[in-house]
Amino acid sequence: MASVSRFFLRRSFPLLVIVLLLAIQLIYTSYSSSYSQRLRTLTNDYLKVSSEEPHHDSNATYDDDISESPEKNVAIFDKLNHKNLASMVDAHGSSVISRPLKDKCNLYFEQLYEEDSDWKIGNEWMENFNKELFESKDRWIESQLRKLEATRRDKFEHENGHDSETPESWTTESDENHLELKYYAELEKGSTTQYTMINEIHRLAVYQACFGNDDNSSSYQAFLDDNANGIENRNYRNIETKMYGWISRKLPIFVHWTGEQTLGPPTTMESNHQGTMNNLDESMFDNKLKLSSNIDVGYNESFFNHLRSGFSGRGIVMSSADKFFDDTFALIRALRAVGNTMPIQIVHKGDLSPANQLELVKVARENSIEYPTADYSKLESLARNNHDNFRFSKNFPKQDLWFVNVDRCIADDYKEYFSSYTNKLLAYIFNSFEEMLLVDSDIVPYVNPSYFFETSQYVSSHSLFYKDRSHDEEISETDVDFFKAMLPTELENWMFGINASTDKTLKNRYMGSRYKHYMESGVVAINRLEYWAGIPISVQLSFWKPVMERVWGDKELFWLSQSIAGNENYEFNKYHVAAVGPLTKAENRKDLKAKELCATHPGHISSDDDSLVWINSGVTTCKRTDAYERDFESQREKNGFQTKEEVQKFYQGTLKITDAIIPPAAPEIHNELGEPSKGWLPSDMCWGYFWCAYSSIGGSSLPEHQGLVFKFDENSVLWHDYISKIYMGITSD
Repeated sequence: MASVSRFFLRRSFPLLVIVLLLAIQLIYTSYSSSYSQRLRTLTNDYLKVSSEEPHHDSNATYDDDISESPEKNVAIFDKLNHKNLASMVDAHGSSVISRPLKDKCNLYFEQLYEEDSDWKIGNEWMENFNKELFESKDRWIESQLRKLEATRRDKFEHENGHDSETPESWTTESDENHLELKYYAELEKGSTTQYTMINEIHRLAVYQACFGNDDNSSSYQAFLDDNANGIENRNYRNIETKMYGWISRKLPIFVHWTGEQTLGPPTTMESNHQGTMNNLDESMFDNKLKLSSNIDVGYNESFFNHLRSGFSGRGIVMSSADKFFDDTFALIRALRAVGNTMPIQIVHKGDLSPANQLELVKVARENSIEYPTADYSKLESLARNNHDNFRFSKNFPKQDLWFVNVDRCIADDYKEYFSSYTNKLLAYIFNSFEEMLLVDSDIVPYVNPSYFFETSQYVSSHSLFYKDRSHDEEISETDVDFFKAMLPTELENWMFGINASTDKTLKNRYMGSRYKHYMESGVVAINRLEYWAGIPISVQLSFWKPVMERVWGDKELFWLSQSIAGNENYEFNKYHVAAVGPLTKAENRKDLKAKELCATHPGHISSDDDSLVWINSGVTTCKRTDAYERDFESQREKNGFQTKEEVQKFYQGTLKITDAIIPPAAPEIHNELGEPSKGWLPSDMCWGYFWCAYSSIGGSSLPEHQGLVFKFDENSVLWHDYISKIYMGITSD
């Protein structure tokens, strides 16, 4: 009898596997469509809430599915994406909407503690996250099969040698069946985790709306007072630390170039160029404050509101470290050349040595500065004759430097999260300016920094963002759906005054067109008091791998975090990035219609006046100067160089900015004319750092397929050369 049963099981096992797979596929059939549709089909768990008197912004526009609803003032939202709100409405009814904001904030967080007294915003989500799970089951399984095949091949060759006869196949149908089961299990796990992250972001936005905008922490303290009886049991006093676990509640150390030190934002940031360079010593930049190991800001007030209360004035902020010293040194020279008089705060984590801080003070404060004398004389003459002088400054004003050590501000278990570009987010948070110009250390300005605050965008919105290259690397629909789920809805607008997202966010280049590169964050001008709600959210987003695999560095976090916080007032310069430098010679373009410009450096041209305002990545023509030998043939064809030495000199020299091309931001046009099919095409020159921009695509004459070509006049080229030479410390003309 037992043998018959075993025979039956052996014969029926494949059938059982097939039946099981079919059942799983039926359960998860919704996963084959977009992420949001998959989840909606799976859960069918929505909540409809009505409001007689919605508290929305009268200028805002809303989603089509809401506006088309037959009921007035109705919000339909996914309970899985808004778990805390759904619990609050379930517990108190939709009439809770009409209660005062203070009451709603109390109820929201009381409900949160009721459901989980140990809640916190996490940082550990999905270190092994695989975005491909959400995009294609077949691709994920194929990827796993390739890994399995490689593992088995390596093991076989290790055990049997390279010359042994290999199996016909390294994987089996059973492997595929097993991986299909694993795929659905991993997808379920990943979906649950993403839901958790989405809910945590909504929680942050609500917290910022309730408590994040008080200069004196009055609403925060009122919340603590109202819940005093629950503090011992629920630890309400730690609510901000639960929200922002990465803060230590310790203040940054500000060190002035004179050696004056202060804990937390200085009481005044007036640009006082007093002080003497005599007796400057690197020991002045060692910490001399008597610091306690205890926190600096108690739990009876909001740490961030305490920090915000010290914001004042206008200035330049950058993140730096010893490894970025050369860029920072060169940038300070350039800032003197363009006449900057705003104070500068250089933010670091103790990784900018006192010796290097002293060298930065010297280049910022020394009486003399190296500059090309002939170029200087020409520009001075233009200024004397009231010519358009590009804000030429003949005095090289001394810079008012501050160094801000934020190492103690970061909780120990979060310090590993701040590396590379995320250090810029620390500078975003911990400087002391109300109006901030945040810059990367490798940018080169061609205008006085005050210009950024005078642009039409900043004047109207108190913010200025810049766009990235308009090239066509795409993101998936599931990526967009993931971020859309983080955006505020009508219900959050009614409940907490968080403006619902409009087409400004939903139809921008990233969300609406699904292009990965929208913003370039090398220069950001912003009034931090007006946009504070979104600033801490940008830091939290940077911790999560499922977020950071969908964006490029920190760039998209600036606008995205503001939209999540319900503030869409930010404005972009209207132009996308330009390629800047010399055009490819016309004789080397044959009979092609499109002009071409290949360069390493993204350039940013003001849509106010068509002037070049800044570029990225220094001013060396090719940052990999060792590429001159391999690039010789390409450069001879494009630019007519006759020897490798000419290419070497060209690469090592400063970029000659005579022209610029902003390509059309249009879809690809295949053609047989030899014309470029896209506005941006990568080049293998300069070890792949060159990008080629084209003035038109596909040979088309349609307006949407035309870009912008800028030919800078003689005086502009002189100015560009002058600033670039000072940046590099070149005195010859």
